[in-house]
Amino acid sequence: MRHLLPVLTLLACGASLAAAQDATDREDLATQLSDLVEALKPWLLEGAPQHYSEAGLVLYRDTATGRYWLQEEAKPANPYSADGAERIDWPRPMAGMSMTTNDGETGADQAPGHSGDSHD
Repeated sequence: MRHLLPVLTLLACGASLAAAQDATDREDLATQLSDLVEALKPWLLEGAPQHYSEAGLVLYRDTATGRYWLQEEAKPANPYSADGAERIDWPRPMAGMSMTTNDGETGADQAPGHSGDSHD
């Protein structure tokens, strides 16, 4: 199922974008934005979160509604309510992984003798 994540994400995003274009009022648009970000969340958080972090994007959650939105690094501009926002930290999928290369050399950011495998 994980290999279908990009396809399913694109399908859901396409449907959300189409619905957003047909939104008739602010609440309808907010709902469609929320649906779009929900469709993107697996890709954002499990796909390549470091890419979005490096691009200066921030994921926020509205504290009143629990809805998410994505924006460039700045003070949160909550599209859902006047209530607060919670910044969602990007996952670090490489954290805790061994930095040992195939030939047994330790990666540049690891201390010698701590490669995480049994060859030390």
